[in-house]
Formats: sequence, structure tokens, C-alpha cells
Amino acid sequence: GNLTVLLDNNPIASSGTINMDGNHTLTVTTDSLGFITSTEEVEVPEKGTATFNVRLSVRPPNDIHVRVSNAGGDADIEVKDGNVFTFTTDNWESPRTVTLFAAEDNDAENDEATIRIEALGGEVPNKEITAREVESNQLLFETDRETVQVAEKGYGTFKLRLTSAPAGT
Repeated sequence: GNLTVLLDNNPIASSGTINMDGNHTLTVTTDSLGFITSTEEVEVPEKGTATFNVRLSVRPPNDIHVRVSNAGGDADIEVKDGNVFTFTTDNWESPRTVTLFAAEDNDAENDEATIRIEALGGEVPNKEITAREVESNQLLFETDRETVQVAEKGYGTFKLRLTSAPAGT
């Protein structure tokens, strides 16, 4: 038959191992409910998208409503698709795809953001991954003209600027 183990009147796992020794001591080993991601870090091209997958580690006792969001760091990285979904006892093993987008910015830094996966009811510990923007801006010099004519013993002028903001001062 089946044995359901309860802790504070709630099932403690949907899978695990139960052993009984000769002294009638009950030992319960369970798999903990958590989020599994396809990666711990994802690179998102500036003005582009990148994806990663999320699933649950074990069958949940009930529906798990999930939110995926930028929890800090570079605000230019956002969750474009897959920011809210639900895992059920039937689809918990099916990975959900999350799509990230990195907006264009004015610097030449590969900025980072923390992407948080959280169960809205708190049934599953939060999981965080790092999203790193892959910068499309190169730090280059730009002049206001292609050529400058300078007479012998004379001088010429031109304007010079950086094409992007530098990473530091």
C-alpha cells in the first residue's frame, strides 16, 4: 500500500525513501522541492534576447505559481517572456522557457543583473541566476572630419570624442 508522511499536517515530499530497521525506527529520506535551471549564468546580447529553462526538482503537493523577475543590478536586462507561470502535479517536470532582453545603453560595460525565480506562495526556496549583458558598443574614437589639411609649420584642428561612455573614470 501507500504511506503518506505528514509534517504539520502537510505532505513532506512527493517522492523519497522510507526504511524501517529491526528496532522499528522509521527513517524518511525525501527529495526537497526546489527550482532547477538549465544554467547558473546567461549571456544576453545588447538589443537581443537569450533564454534559460526552469523546472521543479520533485512533484509538488499542489500548484506552484512562479514569478521570474530582475531582482537587482542592470535595469536594462528584463524578463521579456515567461515571467509568470504555474507548475502543477502533472507538468512539474516540463521545463518552462524564460526569455531575457537587454536594452541598448550608452556605455561599453558588460553589466549584470540578478534574475530571481520565486514561488508566489513561498512553497519553494527562491533561485537566482546571473544575467550578463554582452555589450554591442565598442569604445572607439570619432572625429568631426575625415581629413585635416595642415600647411608646413602650420596647424589644423579637429574634434575628437569617444563613441561610448568609458567603464571608469
